[in-house]
Amino acid sequence: MSSLVIGGMLFAGMLALMAARVPIAVAMFVPGAIGYLALAGNNAFLSHLKGAVFARFSVYDLSVIPLFLLMGQFATQGGLSRSLFAFASSLVGHFRGGIAMAAMLACAAFGAISGSSVATAATVAQVALPEMRRFNYSGRLATATLAAGGTLGILIPPSVVLVIYAILTEQNIAKLFAAAFLPGFIATAGYLLAIAVYVRPDILLIDEVLAVGDAAFQAKCLAHIEKLRAENVTILIVSHSANVMRNLCSRVIWIKNGKLILDGDAKSVTAAYLTDVTGAAPSGA
Repeated sequence: MSSLVIGGMLFAGMLALMAARVPIAVAMFVPGAIGYLALAGNNAFLSHLKGAVFARFSVYDLSVIPLFLLMGQFATQGGLSRSLFAFASSLVGHFRGGIAMAAMLACAAFGAISGSSVATAATVAQVALPEMRRFNYSGRLATATLAAGGTLGILIPPSVVLVIYAILTEQNIAKLFAAAFLPGFIATAGYLLAIAVYVRPDILLIDEVLAVGDAAFQAKCLAHIEKLRAENVTILIVSHSANVMRNLCSRVIWIKNGKLILDGDAKSVTAAYLTDVTGAAPSGA
């Protein structure tokens, strides 16, 4: 049997052990040990075990990785993650979707400490997830925010992945860290923008189709509106006729948190709505 065939069989065995939920270290060691014994013999295998452990742990360059993780653990136990989230909430918490944005900023800040995506997501989730649940954030938005924010941990320096890459390719770690700052900032800004777009108010345009449509269509529209009201989504309901459409003038009903706020002409209601959302009167209103 050729070495290539033995290697393929051992690789398949490793995947099978992982699929059986065997710890990854054991799933990798057992096929590797069997293959080493089959190809090199017992004496060579024991000789390799004697020096392999010391050779791996004596590499000075890799010592930075557990130290980064240890620093992240110190930060977690010291309450730094909670302080980062509180600071981020004070900056963006007043915006729509502000708690999710604060969680994203906290992930970016904590990623600059730990260098691990898993540690970043798990640590910030302990603080941010209960807050998002308390403010009735959807489960999809909350979990997606924390999962995406965790990726900033390996992008924003110090990064464990960049350290390993620099060692394997013999590159300058400091230059890699400097080069990763800009992509990290761009990714953070992009995630914040995605959250802002996702939580934008739901605007429904109801025209004659609702008035003349069949009962099933009307029931579907009304059920959707009631569902949004139950989720405390800000709704703008606009109803107009064909003549009104041609003149770009319509009646606007503004419902917020299930309560009627205003019902009137489009200009005045829209101006009040934009003032409520942005905190300042729109130009030309």
